[in-house]
Amino acid sequence: MRHDDKFYHIDVETASTVEDLKCLIAIESGIDVEKQVLSYRQNILTIDGKKLADYGITNNDMINMSISNLNQADQNLMLNFLGSIGSSKPAAPKLNQKQLFN
Repeated sequence: MRHDDKFYHIDVETASTVEDLKCLIAIESGIDVEKQVLSYRQNILTIDGKKLADYGITNNDMINMSISNLNQADQNLMLNFLGSIGSSKPAAPKLNQKQLFN
């Protein structure tokens, strides 16, 4: 682990949405919601309105966050492109990787 990696412990219900979690992360870390790319077990959490439980996330699971310098429209283009080439599990950008707990 690099020295700039950080861990945040964030309490959130599994019935909460990805967007809810991103908002809590922004409050805790100061990282804008638009720059957050969250992943769980190598799957990017792409649908902000989807519940964490729908991704299989349970209590005490660790969620990874990468910080993207892309704007939201460019992130969506990237994810659509990766999906179109048959990648069911696109990798999150490797920029300032952080670790999060729920």
